Amino acid sequence: MKTNTLKYEGKTLVGNPDELKDLGVTDEVITSLQQINDQKAVNSARKMAGVEFQGVMCSATGEDQAGLHAFIGEYRHYQMAKEVLLPAKLAKAPDAEKPAIQAMIDGLEFPQINLSFENGNKLVVTEDNIEALEATWKPFRMSFFPVPEAA
Repeated sequence: MKTNTLKYEGKTLVGNPDELKDLGVTDEVITSLQQINDQKAVNSARKMAGVEFQGVMCSATGEDQAGLHAFIGEYRHYQMAKEVLLPAKLAKAPDAEKPAIQAMIDGLEFPQINLSFENGNKLVVTEDNIEALEATWKPFRMSFFPVPEAA
């Protein structure tokens, strides 16, 4: 029989439904608990299955999220350097320094990375597909954190 965990009246209850009934937990609460556990299992399975991007099923677990967010953060730093910071430095630089700064801008390349998702699938991410990956993956991951409706 399935073991359940529930916060109930300030206490954490653990046990199978019969044990919880013996503790005085109502059938309504036990049913609610079972529905919560079932939804957690469904969400875990959906996260592990993932979302399709360029023919690869990209899982969306917490570990996947941490890795992808770190990679996207590095990409944003690269973008900022190439598109804002170095051009601003170039614009203000003395003429003698401009060729070196321009060479830095021209030489900047974002490296490709081989992402390994928790479901075992791998995806090569480059400057050409990172934004499309983010646009596909983030809404899927965010779907596990619904925003409560306004009262």
